[in-house]
Amino acid sequence: MTVTTNDLNSYAGIVEYSYTGETTDDVAVSITATGAHFQILQIAFSPDSVGVASEEFNATINHNLSTSLDTEFFGQDMAGQTEVLQRWANDSGIYIPKGTTVDFTWTNTDESDWGLSVMVRAE
Repeated sequence: MTVTTNDLNSYAGIVEYSYTGETTDDVAVSITATGAHFQILQIAFSPDSVGVASEEFNATINHNLSTSLDTEFFGQDMAGQTEVLQRWANDSGIYIPKGTTVDFTWTNTDESDWGLSVMVRAE
């Protein structure tokens, strides 16, 4: 599965995390800011077929202390979608503090192959 990305990874400090899943795989991907904080600059998500089911693709900051502190910073209903691309400007990316996890989720009822790309800048 190929996910459309741009050339942000050619700049210093930018890292791309890529994940793929098959028809039986839900999206349940987590990225943790272990060494230092980072900023999420771009999320690209692409199922291989147009979704029929009304299911949200979500990106949530998981504060690990309590679900009441979790913050969903991006959500997209995937019904009728073949690609989601969300970009934030370099100076206004989503700040992820050290020790915090970001969870990406999507229930794959339509049984699509999928790809996920997350571009981050280490601070």
